[in-house]
Amino acid sequence: MKVAVAFGGSVSPDFKSWYAKGKEKYLFNGDTIHTVYNPIFNYCYLNKKINFFSSPHDIEYVYDNFYTEVKDNAIFAYLPNPIHRRGKTIEFAEYIGKKYNIPVVRKPFTNGSNDAIHMSWEDFTNLWSPCLWHFNLDPSELQQGQHIVAVANVGSINIGGMNESHKLLFPETATCDLNILEEKFVEYYAWNKLNELYSIDVVKKQLLNML
Repeated sequence: MKVAVAFGGSVSPDFKSWYAKGKEKYLFNGDTIHTVYNPIFNYCYLNKKINFFSSPHDIEYVYDNFYTEVKDNAIFAYLPNPIHRRGKTIEFAEYIGKKYNIPVVRKPFTNGSNDAIHMSWEDFTNLWSPCLWHFNLDPSELQQGQHIVAVANVGSINIGGMNESHKLLFPETATCDLNILEEKFVEYYAWNKLNELYSIDVVKKQLLNML
């Protein structure tokens, strides 16, 4: 009688390209395999049933502690740890920031290094979540893109990138085409400026201040 079920699990959908043989053996030997959902990856070579699931996020906690309706008109340039996934995030963020006079925020890096300094999750979230704009031009289509879930959760707008969550949560800007991204940014920027300057709430506040 079986008293336990062995799960072969992975938070990455890409079993084959860079996982060590030991982990692949672990996945093959499990009674069942489960992984985060990614529709473009071919799992057929495993010859086993794959159970797909979403990666859980504490949406209520993030919303209660970091969501704000009022944002700084600033760009946060998000850089994943793997250098090949950073794409043209910094170059594009600095270009847009300079052209439209918007400050660019980024996680501090050690001098002369590609490694960011260590920050707690809370400190890091407090750094980027006040920014209205979030730039992340990660070209990988194999990644779930967990950070973008948090971006949507706090009410910021993501620009760029090809991860799964980019396409699901920000489909209009889920690309690394710089021309399309600038067009969309200008469209969103004009809408935000319109509300900032001429909305009923703004005029109401102006009138109340006159009393």
